[in-house]
Amino acid sequence: EAGLNAAMNTIRAGIKANEVGAAIEDAIKSHGARPISNLTGHKLARYVVHAGHSIPNVNGLDYHTLQVGDVYAVEPFAVPPSADGRVIDGPPSNIFRFQKKRSLQGTSKTMLKYIQDEYRTLPFASRWVIRKFNTPEGKSAFQELLKTKCVMSYPQLIEKTRAKVAQAEHSVIVTEDGCEITTA
Repeated sequence: EAGLNAAMNTIRAGIKANEVGAAIEDAIKSHGARPISNLTGHKLARYVVHAGHSIPNVNGLDYHTLQVGDVYAVEPFAVPPSADGRVIDGPPSNIFRFQKKRSLQGTSKTMLKYIQDEYRTLPFASRWVIRKFNTPEGKSAFQELLKTKCVMSYPQLIEKTRAKVAQAEHSVIVTEDGCEITTA
């Protein structure tokens, strides 16, 4: 929470992203923890979760200037000081996203259209889709979408030393003199 609060107090139009990262890093370290350096917040756009520039959790990674109207997910991650402070990819998760359209038949075709219409490029949980297509054919269709790479699974992110990770997040709109928090 301290890293997130520091970011909220730092973000404004004209500031560089690395300055926000420095504020996050300093706040996390002041509480005896370590920021995760290879996870960042990110710019948001309609139906695009990672829309370009990042908001780092440490100083020195991204020097772009924040502009009025930019929308970001700011998400500091912290671990104990003895941890490595970096994440690695773990096994596949149950979070997916649409990747590409292919020529399909039957339930697979219907399911892919549902995913495109309902989630577009946004992440979704497999159970949400399976609930809608709750038949043996539905489960097979989802497996076909994976096999044909129509949808992809996000990997689980695991701290390199397997340390527990704390995270806080807000979505914000950059204003001239600060930011407007859009999350509750």
